[in-house]
Amino acid sequence: MKLLSVSFNHVKLFENGIFELDLFASDKVPASDESVTLLEKPLAINNVVALAGINASGKTTALRLMALALSVVQGGLTLHSPFAGHVEDLFDAPPRMKAVLWEEGQVFILDSVLAYRDSAPRLARGNFIFEEEVLYRFKGAPTKALFRQGADALIDHSEEIMRRSTLDHASKMFLADSVSIMTSQSGTIASAYHASGDAPLPTSDNLLDVTDILRAFDADIEFLRVQEDGNLFELKFKRDERPALLSRKELEHVLSSGTLRGLSLVQSAVFSLACGGYFLLDEIENHLNKQLVHVIVDLFVCKESNPYGAVLIFTTHYPEILDSIHRKDCVYFLAREADGRTCIVKYSDRVDRIENKKSEVFLSNYIKGTAPRFADVAALRSYAKSITGGLHHE
Repeated sequence: MKLLSVSFNHVKLFENGIFELDLFASDKVPASDESVTLLEKPLAINNVVALAGINASGKTTALRLMALALSVVQGGLTLHSPFAGHVEDLFDAPPRMKAVLWEEGQVFILDSVLAYRDSAPRLARGNFIFEEEVLYRFKGAPTKALFRQGADALIDHSEEIMRRSTLDHASKMFLADSVSIMTSQSGTIASAYHASGDAPLPTSDNLLDVTDILRAFDADIEFLRVQEDGNLFELKFKRDERPALLSRKELEHVLSSGTLRGLSLVQSAVFSLACGGYFLLDEIENHLNKQLVHVIVDLFVCKESNPYGAVLIFTTHYPEILDSIHRKDCVYFLAREADGRTCIVKYSDRVDRIENKKSEVFLSNYIKGTAPRFADVAALRSYAKSITGGLHHE
């Protein structure tokens, strides 16, 4: 099963309370393009989706919403990811989620209405529950033009195949209020998540043969071997005569933060690649140089390493990273509006020319709200000048 698009309403941060993101390839797909996975003509999904924006523009919020959508489609509202937190805080009212899905030549639309579990004060609320859900099956041949119109347009051409409120008594008895009707569907969507910041060393079970990964991030490493069921590690640098025997804590101290994060990222990515899942990655550039960021991205745009159509959805502060992504329909700019809300802009909807550098479009503020305002930057400089000038005269 593949997720083609998702939308939420009542999202606090986004313009008009609406968050919408599509993963399907809306532009032309050349036969030689390995950065997309063909489902059935004309449907294809982008294997890489990039979300770029300035600080506090809603990039992490977007990933949290995608994590929530994947959780629902997987069959429930239990989020096992660094993006879980209290997802209720993302909304100013219980939201409605619409997800467009593809499975074995058929297109489905899931319409889920969420509600608070109880009427307790806001800070005491538990996770959302499902108030109502309807699953539709699209009739006819899908077209890109229709898909661009969104879930509602597809519903108008679909038949209802399941409704939560009309399930028989026996089904309702075994369907918890936090479990989606999607549990009855045969297909599943696999997900992997990775948060920003320092990455912990993976568990010893996943450290059996990672020397090749480590060398990509630190060429001085000769080998890493697991000893005593993962309690000790034998690490050999090329510059050292003998390997060192280290505890897990010592190993995490010896390896650089970039090496640790690179190891964790690659292993999480490989899990997604192996099952054709979705890999959500916040601040892809953290602790990594640009070349190694490209290494991570390239895993998803090569058929040999991504034979099952896994999808990488990442955020970045640095638009230069976007220049290596040749497609226009898989890049989104998160722009801050004058009222403080965020507008999510699909690059291909605003820029026609393929030869434009995405970084230049971003940094030039061509799409308003993608660069800090001049007045704010000037005020920051004035503040620094006033403080340093005052200290200088003391």
